[in-house]
Amino acid sequence: MKNNLKLFGIIAAAAVVGLSVSGCATPLGSERVTWANAESTAVKDFEAVGIIVLRNVDAKTVSADLMDAAKAMGGDDIINVRFDMAYFPIISLFKGTINTASAVAIKYTGAIITAPVY
Repeated sequence: MKNNLKLFGIIAAAAVVGLSVSGCATPLGSERVTWANAESTAVKDFEAVGIIVLRNVDAKTVSADLMDAAKAMGGDDIINVRFDMAYFPIISLFKGTINTASAVAIKYTGAIITAPVY
């Protein structure tokens, strides 16, 4: 009985080690490749145009509102998006909220370049 239990333990340990070191296919972009043969990824250079802060925004349209504000500033995209909700009492009976969204508007400066993946 002890020999069977020892044999089962060895087989289980070998299976765990074998599964943990085997590679898995991961989708990168539109084609399926593994991380081992992913040679480069496309990146763009950008510069910050400004910081956008919107108050009392609707959570359903916050991304579109931030993009519209970025376009108005002359930006192409937004990064570092943050959405905050502040609660405060109104006459101790009702609770009010102020939804604040902020992001950094950026403008792309160069063409797409390829950068190595390490």
